[in-house]
Amino acid sequence: MKEKQRSQGHEDAPPGTRVTLVRAFSKKGVGSRQQARDWILNGRVSVNGQLEHFLYAWVDLDQDVIALDGQPIGKPPEKIYLLFHKPVGYLTTRMDQKKRKTIYDLLPAFASWVFPVGRLDMDSEGALLLTNDGPMGEWLIHPDSHVSKIYHVCLDRPLREEDRLHLEAGVDLDGYRTKPAHVTLVKKSDDMFWAAIEISEGKNRQVRRMFAAFGYQVIRLIRMQIGPLLLGELGPGEWRPLTDDELALLETLRPGK
Repeated sequence: MKEKQRSQGHEDAPPGTRVTLVRAFSKKGVGSRQQARDWILNGRVSVNGQLEHFLYAWVDLDQDVIALDGQPIGKPPEKIYLLFHKPVGYLTTRMDQKKRKTIYDLLPAFASWVFPVGRLDMDSEGALLLTNDGPMGEWLIHPDSHVSKIYHVCLDRPLREEDRLHLEAGVDLDGYRTKPAHVTLVKKSDDMFWAAIEISEGKNRQVRRMFAAFGYQVIRLIRMQIGPLLLGELGPGEWRPLTDDELALLETLRPGK
């Protein structure tokens, strides 16, 4: 309760380089907000030599010395932007209590911690953006960003034209109606029943649930594109840095650009 009361007076961030302590670690590329929360509450974080247990204490990234276990965390690192081909069978998470495989088992240790922008469930595969740029990541996953994603979906039977039109118009999912989508048939060499769907939102297992609403089983789901970022020839488990052109295209999608 005390934390809640203290945080009510800090709804508007002061100008400059000040952020809440729980956000400072992701801003500096050291760890996620959940990791920072645990470190702070466990008494492992100090600010200017004094232990700080309040998650929402304001700190200045340029002026204050923030330390984890007595070791100061560094200046904001160079920005990292990666496109990764997530394979089937891996979780999009840092750690798993059940010791299941995660995408970080396939990624090298970068100079700064990178986090996934959005998720793909364990049974899905394809394009996944990772970065240490908190503001960019938060914008991309925000519902108002309207950044489209294109998925190739292998179905257990041919997609009927009537169902395709219904999918495009929007589907009721537990009281939520999806936004209009674009759905086409795709011909692949394996003679399976494939469709492509383009959506601009990312509800939990949304694509699978949309097709399930019309009685289809999704056998395979591949995210082929995130905005201007194409999976292309990137193989499962492979990654590459974004190009300058790709970053510029992402920036053009942001409000005010």
